[in-house]
Amino acid sequence: MELILVRHTTPQVAPGICYGQLDCPLTRNGHLEMERTMALVQKDLEENIPIFTSPLKRCAVLAQKMSPNAQIDIRLKEMNFGIWEGKPWADIKDEKYQYWIADFVNRAAPGGESLSDLDQRIQHFFEELQAQNLGKALIVAHSGVIRCFLRMALQFPLSQLYTLPLNYGSVCRMQLSKKSGHLHKITAFNVV
Repeated sequence: MELILVRHTTPQVAPGICYGQLDCPLTRNGHLEMERTMALVQKDLEENIPIFTSPLKRCAVLAQKMSPNAQIDIRLKEMNFGIWEGKPWADIKDEKYQYWIADFVNRAAPGGESLSDLDQRIQHFFEELQAQNLGKALIVAHSGVIRCFLRMALQFPLSQLYTLPLNYGSVCRMQLSKKSGHLHKITAFNVV
């Protein structure tokens, strides 16, 4: 199975703001970036491959532009930061933050989810995708979600998830083994 993972373009959110499932729109530049990102997957779009997307605006706008038949799946949402969503990171560095940051893989933000929770969500989605026997699929999602797909394929620990660079509007192609889900190859990583 080939997976084409597309990160949404630049969202309209101030620097230093905690946003995971905060539903922020795209910047004007983000709308311009969509054309460039779509050009990178144009041949795939011409094949009418299935497209799956997070329901959050910053992903859904791009997916709907690619195809009016893009399928929304809530499991493709970014990690939920609970009560911290929309707040400046500088304002939430209290003892709850210190507790979370000491083990962000297994601990959730208050009212949110842990990185392990996000990873399990993506694993369940991937297992269902594999069961559909699709040869190719395109997924428009968030950096945390895409990094979880890459982590599954590359088999590295969740604690190293954010060491992978992933630009807005980037495209990553992964060829996965049908049986094991293990990676055969990655091409075109972070091309935008």
